[in-house]
Amino acid sequence: MAGRPHGKLLPRYAGPIAEFILSHADATRYDMLDFIERTWGVRVSTVALHHFCKKFGLDRATRAEATTPRPSADRTPAEPRADEAVPPSQPVPVPPPPFSRRGRNMRGRSS
Repeated sequence: MAGRPHGKLLPRYAGPIAEFILSHADATRYDMLDFIERTWGVRVSTVALHHFCKKFGLDRATRAEATTPRPSADRTPAEPRADEAVPPSQPVPVPPPPFSRRGRNMRGRSS
């Protein structure tokens, strides 16, 4: 037998596999393997299926975590800061660009 003994699960299969998992919540891995073989004619190992499902968040642990409701914290919205008033004839200070120091961070050319 030339080439790979098993087929390869491609990323484009993730959508139909996710639909199968959601519509057949009690399906086993062997049911999923049968679905993959019937749909695309590809035989894959259970280990490959496990890695594929984990990569795309289709494993049971990730699905269970996604469906559990998270407690919402009752927080009061933050109040906007009062901007400092600048007199009309004065220039407005320019804020520094994000993620930069206020001064130069590179030395000039050496001669």
